[in-house]
Amino acid sequence: MNMLTGNSASRVHPTLKKLPKVVVAHATFQNAIAGSPSESSLAYPIQAYLGVNGWAISTEQDHPNLNVGEKLGRPSQIDFIGKRKDRQEKWSLALETKIYSRTKEDRLIRDVIKLLLLDDVDRCLLVVFPISPKEGISIENGEAKFSNGWKSFNLFDRFLPWNVDGPKKLFLGDDSLKGIRNHINAALTAFGKERVRGEFNVELCAKNWSDDFVCCLWRFLWAGKRIYSPNETNK
Repeated sequence: MNMLTGNSASRVHPTLKKLPKVVVAHATFQNAIAGSPSESSLAYPIQAYLGVNGWAISTEQDHPNLNVGEKLGRPSQIDFIGKRKDRQEKWSLALETKIYSRTKEDRLIRDVIKLLLLDDVDRCLLVVFPISPKEGISIENGEAKFSNGWKSFNLFDRFLPWNVDGPKKLFLGDDSLKGIRNHINAALTAFGKERVRGEFNVELCAKNWSDDFVCCLWRFLWAGKRIYSPNETNK
C-alpha cells in the first residue's frame, strides 16, 4: 500500500517553517555539550517538535515507488513521513535530512531525486551546514559562504537556491545544471529510472543559523509534465 499519497497544500505549513530554528538550536546545544551532531541525532528534535505541534511522524519508511535493494544494498527509504493528527488523511509529508559535506554532494542530490520520485506529497529537504574552516563554510547575512576556492554555482545558486522570491522553476535537463548532471544521472541509474518527470519548482521555505550551523528547508512541487532521461536529448 502506498502511504505517501495525498493532496499537497499550496503553502508550506507554518509549523514546518519553524523547523530550521528548532534544528539549529538542538545542533548548537549538542555541539557544545557532546560534539558535532550526526544525521541520526537530528531525529529527536524533528520528531519532538513536529509531534507536539499536531503531526504524526514515522521514520525510515520504505520508498513506495522504488525497489532498489539489489543496487543499493537495501530498499531506499524516506527519513521522515508525516500527517496532520487533526485530519483524516493519508501521509502527506516526506522529509529528507542531511548534514552537508562538500565531499558528499552526490548523496544530497540523490535525496532530491528520491523526493521527486514520490507521488503527490509535500516533498521537503532539510540541510544542516556546519560553519567550519574544514568545510570552508562561513555565514554572512544569513547566507552560507563557501571559501577555499570552491565554487557551488550549480548546486546552490541553481539547484538549491539560497534566496528565492517564490518558487523557482527547474528542469533536470537545464543547461544551468550541467555542473551536477553526472550526480543527477547517477542517482536515476541507481534507482533504475530511465525516464522520469523532470520539471519542478524549488522553494526555499525557511532558514536559520547560529555561530555554529546554518539550516535550510527547501520544498519541491511539480511544475509541468516534461520528461527527463539521462540517455536522451531533453528539449
